[in-house]
Amino acid sequence: MKPAPSGAAELKMRAFALASAGRFAEALPVYSELCARVPQDAEAWYFCGAVHERLGQKSEAIAAMRQALIVRPRQVEWLNHLGTLLELSDDLPDAEECYRQVLESNPDHPQGCYNLGNVLNKRGLHEEALGHLRRAVQFFPNDYRTHFALGVSLKACGDLGGAITAQRRAVVLNPGYADAQNALGMALQEAGDRSAALSCYEAALRVNPHHAIASNNLGNMLLAQARLTEAQDCFRRAAEADPAWTVPHCNLLFAMNYDVTDGKTLLDAHRAWAVAHAPAGEPPRFGNTLEPGRRLRVGYVSPDFRMHSVAWFITGPLASHDRTAYDIFCYASVAKPDGTTEKLRGLDVTWRNIYGVSDDDACKMIREDRIDILVDLAGHTAGNRLTLFARYPAPVQVTWLGYPNTTGMTAVGYRLTDAQADPPGLTEAWHTERLARLPRGFLCYTPSPDAPPASEAPCRKHGSVTFGSFNALAKLSPAAVTAWSAILRAVPGSRLILKSAALLEEATRASIAGQFAARGIEPERIVLHALLLDRGDHLRLYGEIDIALDTFPYNGTTTTCEALWMGVPVITLAGGLHAGRVGISLLSQVGLEEFIAGDMDEYVRIAISLASDPARLDELRQGLRERMRVSTLCDATGFTRDLEASFREMWQRWCAVTSSAN
Repeated sequence: MKPAPSGAAELKMRAFALASAGRFAEALPVYSELCARVPQDAEAWYFCGAVHERLGQKSEAIAAMRQALIVRPRQVEWLNHLGTLLELSDDLPDAEECYRQVLESNPDHPQGCYNLGNVLNKRGLHEEALGHLRRAVQFFPNDYRTHFALGVSLKACGDLGGAITAQRRAVVLNPGYADAQNALGMALQEAGDRSAALSCYEAALRVNPHHAIASNNLGNMLLAQARLTEAQDCFRRAAEADPAWTVPHCNLLFAMNYDVTDGKTLLDAHRAWAVAHAPAGEPPRFGNTLEPGRRLRVGYVSPDFRMHSVAWFITGPLASHDRTAYDIFCYASVAKPDGTTEKLRGLDVTWRNIYGVSDDDACKMIREDRIDILVDLAGHTAGNRLTLFARYPAPVQVTWLGYPNTTGMTAVGYRLTDAQADPPGLTEAWHTERLARLPRGFLCYTPSPDAPPASEAPCRKHGSVTFGSFNALAKLSPAAVTAWSAILRAVPGSRLILKSAALLEEATRASIAGQFAARGIEPERIVLHALLLDRGDHLRLYGEIDIALDTFPYNGTTTTCEALWMGVPVITLAGGLHAGRVGISLLSQVGLEEFIAGDMDEYVRIAISLASDPARLDELRQGLRERMRVSTLCDATGFTRDLEASFREMWQRWCAVTSSAN
């Protein structure tokens, strides 16, 4: 090594003294001069980087430390420090590489084990992270952050018990660590202990009232318990705490559908979401061939290509598309694929996995696939990719099926519906999209092939009528409770069966029973069931119901179809917006218009009248499945031809507009 230039030692001592005194702004030019004069001095580069870091100059700090490691490679502490800086700068791949080099040089480096495990967690590589974090816990048994990171990894790997133990340890070590309280709540919720989970979210928010994730999680739990106002407040607080995070803002919109019936209020809220999260510029010039009658490439985007309600309505169209005129693509953003995912993949479609793929990369993928018509199946529900649509990956963009309202986006041109759910002239003003009405209904139901046969009407067995609703508890509005109570009072000996996942919790059960008790209904007449995991058991429970009562102002969809398939007639109340008119669409398709009420009084009268007619109940019980099987609701081929005709019209319109603009 060449000797240092004259005066370099003095410069080094002066720079060190200034930095040690906290005079970083003065130390920086001295270190910079030293690095220029003695570029082979690795320590000068490293400490220059450290001074840049103290001054908040991350990119300069990283560059200087990289240079230090070029001069003197494999300096473990320097590598670890550089990895931390890269991690803080969201350069996770390079941070991971630094931590790997740390452990290559010293496999027992405690901080290296923790850092590598933590960054692997952030990159979604939880199984590999697990081994490093288990070792880190041995090095740091009393460090709450290490237990927290281990818990995150264990939960992602499916070990809920281990995750709960790890997060409880983190909370014990630091009760003021809101992230651990929230993570413990998430693990408990997934394990089925919803009451304990709710307490954890509340604890996290007591520690940090601005914890966006905990506030959003609490909102979801309150929504499931039908505590709508509190849930919406949680979503608002989460969105305010993290304005760039789309999830709580979407959840707020979703929750508003349960109790807001003013179209303008809903439209304004959806537009505000689009302005905040999905502003659309001018669409690009697409290279898609302008031929109105050519074979089209249609893509469906969904997080719900799995065991989910959406699957019962997309299976038929995916299977029935005319492959001579349409190439079908599925862009699956599915967090946990399952057997249903595999069945859908086998339906002669081109399958693309976009879970974890950025919007920009997914947009590039869709454009490279030359998709002509791209269909969103989620709206503002969990896991949606609406921000992808704001990038205009396809010339014609449509929303359908998964959400009962507008997207609020100008980038989405159409919303598929029908004249029953959205009568012409009634709801156009509350949509940013053009409404495309399918002629025979906007839904096509594929019944479960394993559904048990319809049983005898239970009133024959019990000597009294049983009403029921298996809808999410959030749909149980005060008005519905009032109407159902009036029905129960008017039908002697009748009972009401409710089934919902939220009914696992004793407090929720007591709240529901209390609402009916306040309206004069004895607790023993309200039968509460929690979630039944086996689908056969779930469908068999319809055998205990004579008459299903639809919720309002947010109707059921899958629950209505299931009830009808199991021989149970459904009574619905016509609302003014799409969410409150799905029941009309479904019942009209199977010719049961007699069970559509125009107001609440008529709703109650229809239920009372049907309950007094056992012969009619028997007739419906035995004939509903066949009636439904031959209806347009289950006619996958006919429905798909209507769907394709609508797609063709959209495409022809785009070709005409594009041609005239060129």
